[in-house]
Amino acid sequence: MNYDAFLSYSREDEDEVTQIAERLRDEANLQVWFDRWELVPGDPWQEKLEEALLQLNTSVVFIGRKGLGNWQAPEVRAALNRNAARRMRVVPVALPGVDVKDERIPLFLKNLDFCLLRSLDDQPNFERLVAGITGVHPRFA
Repeated sequence: MNYDAFLSYSREDEDEVTQIAERLRDEANLQVWFDRWELVPGDPWQEKLEEALLQLNTSVVFIGRKGLGNWQAPEVRAALNRNAARRMRVVPVALPGVDVKDERIPLFLKNLDFCLLRSLDDQPNFERLVAGITGVHPRFA
């Protein structure tokens, strides 16, 4: 299957990210690599994550109120390294209630244009997220 984006998130934010992933799939017709949908018990999950990160051109980095999760940090580093080499678009998304000036957000992510979701049904910023994934501005979609 061809995927439009890899979703990187902290387990603390799984419920919110699941809702957004469902909207990306159902409303925007995007195929996202979401570990909850792609991994099955017994899979070598670290290898699967690395494989997905190397194959995809876009990584969406969700940041919740507690910052990046333990396993999310290496995913973000890999995505930013690929971004520096112009091989991956990185779309940082601040989940509802997150201040993008928070010191827990890595400096290199702060240099990118954030998608600020004020709520899970924030349509204008959901459209910005879709634009970040597709590379097509919402007004031209």
